[in-house]
Amino acid sequence: LPPGSSIKCESDAVITMSQGVTVSGVMSGGFLSGLARAFLTNESFFTTQVEYPVGGGERLGEVLLAPSDPGGVLLHTLEGRREDDILLTGGAYVASDNGVQVTTELQSRFGNSVLSGTGFFLLRASGRGCLACAAYGSVHKYILRAGETRAVDNGHLVAWTASMSYTVGLGGRRGGFISSVSSGEGLMCFF
Repeated sequence: LPPGSSIKCESDAVITMSQGVTVSGVMSGGFLSGLARAFLTNESFFTTQVEYPVGGGERLGEVLLAPSDPGGVLLHTLEGRREDDILLTGGAYVASDNGVQVTTELQSRFGNSVLSGTGFFLLRASGRGCLACAAYGSVHKYILRAGETRAVDNGHLVAWTASMSYTVGLGGRRGGFISSVSSGEGLMCFF
């Protein structure tokens, strides 16, 4: 962290920090936002503000962050355009620049909420800055071209662009129910 800068992260994400770096608990978005985040999306009521104050030293402040579950971390840059907002599943948020706002929202399609493994509530990351999200296991980022589709096993979704829609269906679309069950794939999310 350069002197005079700060980031926010999920509670208990700080593993180690250099001299001069400070941490404090804050209610990001206020009391109701904290309640929604804690009870609806498996995130913490408080978030941690990590700051390296001016006069903290001549060097950069160092902070090492990690998710609560072992696994991969993906960094994504938000450019401040509404169509580029990112939807995250509960527990996927790790940290972000202060220019990124993270709010809770209800999924718009009931079938996706029930069958996709993401639940009824998601986190929406918007604004400008870097976002870190994580999952148990590794995380892979795919950028789909116009007209391209991708199937993701339900229960393995981490994050996607809010402007993308998806449906939930059988993994073995050609062979139907028997093919899906016998392959072990069952339900998948199609973007």
